Amino acid sequence: MSHKYTRPLLMGVLALSISGVAQSQTSQNEAQIMTVQADDTQAKADIRAALAKIDRGLQSRPVPRPIYPPFEDGQIEKWIEDAALARKTILASQDYLPKFAKVDLGSNPGTVSQGAPYDNSDVQRMQRYAASQRAKSDKSYADMSKAMSDGLNGYQNEMQYYKGPTAEENFARLRAYGKAALAIEEGLGRDAAKPKAFLKSLAGYESKLADANAATLENFKLPKAQSKDRKRLKAGKAILETKKYGFGDYGPIVLTTKEIVERERKDKEIEVEDVDVSLSGDVTWSGTETVWTYK
Repeated sequence: MSHKYTRPLLMGVLALSISGVAQSQTSQNEAQIMTVQADDTQAKADIRAALAKIDRGLQSRPVPRPIYPPFEDGQIEKWIEDAALARKTILASQDYLPKFAKVDLGSNPGTVSQGAPYDNSDVQRMQRYAASQRAKSDKSYADMSKAMSDGLNGYQNEMQYYKGPTAEENFARLRAYGKAALAIEEGLGRDAAKPKAFLKSLAGYESKLADANAATLENFKLPKAQSKDRKRLKAGKAILETKKYGFGDYGPIVLTTKEIVERERKDKEIEVEDVDVSLSGDVTWSGTETVWTYK
């Protein structure tokens, strides 16, 4: 193996440990690895550098533990991201480590953490670790799949009852859950029939509710406007369009009073802190009086 091929070999290995390579490149690199000679120092140095890259990847991208509902915002998405990255690294390492195992890297005293170069025992160690991580990843995905599937059962029965102003928010929450369940099933390489059916059913209920709301609005008649005050109409529009209030879509705005009427109310609370009784029998109360004025 000439030195002009050692760099493409290294770069191909490093790329795979992060993002994967095409089958044709994999086959070419495998052929290059198989032609490494015992005295080809540069080629072995490249392989050891690639092993170090894979080793760091396996150690720095651990398989996340399963999580269970109730989920915090963004928790499922973070789990999927971490689980996918860990699995991608594991699969890439399992693709290349058996090929590196065919190259005799010798036996070196000490460990890589002590500065010793990678040898045959390190390749075997990494293969065992990758296999254990693969099993851990499979179990983590399977446990998450079971938890998400159980959740889909409950939400499937619940979605039909969503109505009113909170319906849109609830539908969005279930849609995010269904997409997460879909991503987990796809991570396991399954056909994901259940979450797909769930999302389809959810879209159907959303469509039915939207049609029902549209029909209700068509048959609804607004009261006669008592005023056309532009300032009040502008204020009403600003309130409806404030996102944190959650009004959503709206139609015409009608003022049902001729003008703004000021009203005031006061509430009072007395907190007694001390009671004094004189010799003559007079009782004196002392304390704090709090008054709230609503206007």
